[in-house]
Amino acid sequence: MKNGTCDRWRPIHSCAAAAGAAAFFLAGTGTARADYLEVCRDAQARGEVLDQSCTEALRREEDRQSFGLSLGTSQYTLGPRAFLARENLGTNVLELGIARPGSHVRTNTYGLEYSSDGFSPFGLSSSSSLPFGGEVWRIFGSLMWSEGSANTFFPTIDPGAGHGLGIPGINGGASGIFLPVNPQNTVVDAEHRVEIRWGQVDLNLGFATDDNLYTPDFHVGLRYSDLDQRERFGGDIPGYGAGSGFQYQFHAETRAVGIHAGFSGAVPLRSNDSWDVALRYAGEFGVARIAGDGFAQLENYGTLAVVPPSSNTFDISGYGAYASLQASLEARFNERFSAQLGVRYDLRPWGAGFSGDGTNPFTMQFQDMQVVTAFLGARVRF
Repeated sequence: MKNGTCDRWRPIHSCAAAAGAAAFFLAGTGTARADYLEVCRDAQARGEVLDQSCTEALRREEDRQSFGLSLGTSQYTLGPRAFLARENLGTNVLELGIARPGSHVRTNTYGLEYSSDGFSPFGLSSSSSLPFGGEVWRIFGSLMWSEGSANTFFPTIDPGAGHGLGIPGINGGASGIFLPVNPQNTVVDAEHRVEIRWGQVDLNLGFATDDNLYTPDFHVGLRYSDLDQRERFGGDIPGYGAGSGFQYQFHAETRAVGIHAGFSGAVPLRSNDSWDVALRYAGEFGVARIAGDGFAQLENYGTLAVVPPSSNTFDISGYGAYASLQASLEARFNERFSAQLGVRYDLRPWGAGFSGDGTNPFTMQFQDMQVVTAFLGARVRF
């Protein structure tokens, strides 16, 4: 014994088991426990025969659970949106999409996480042979959700002298409106609003090359994502009579089921007996089956109501690749509590967009959504 702990350069069986047990089980999360675990790991790495106390200490350290909570703010970058058209005499479309709202939506984002180290899938133990020298099985999952909205205002939309204004109908052709006289066809007080509600759950199975939290791990997983997206765009056209105007409404819900592979790890920066700081990194790449339902409607009011409302429903499906990259600064205290400050980038191919050219009916398409999230997180491990 040296200063109350086993001499790390002596064979582990030369230390009294009782002293080791006291150091591990009575010291709680203090320095003595951490020192004793380090001694046990070193002895295991040298291939020495471990006593019962060390074996139990390593088993308990390996079989750990953790819960985490995160709060953040996200910025969604949507696919392009374009409304209305500048026309010449109602026959020649000069420019589609003369009203282009902003593409960014700010949301609040929340997350819950759970993980278990030492999990034994299919009856396999952590001592079973794992790929790439893996030693510890891990199972972990997360639940995330976010919601938010954004508005773009257009005080004036003027197609210009000598040009008409086209308001494409949902069903194409005559379901739309052409207003030929300028400046009477100028749109005022127009607004575009988009609302997003998104939720996701995933479950992952993987392994680490060590039972240390800061060693790399690799995993595969399943993900389910649900996105509810609502938009409206409308404005007044007082030149064609008081109370005249139009409004588009769009609603899409997309659901994605995906499979992915990922990695995570960390680079230790500073540490002492009770805390340490590390730069943590993670990434995932996968492919998802996506299904989407949608609804689109154009309603005119005032003198423009002579053209009846037009609407349509949509049902589309397909496949898309998704990805996630994350970096965070993590501070860990006594191997049990940790706090994170980080940023995450997500590419999600299950956004929805609607478009029409005034001649053909509107269509609904999947669009990539890019999401950047800044977050604060806390985790407890036991």
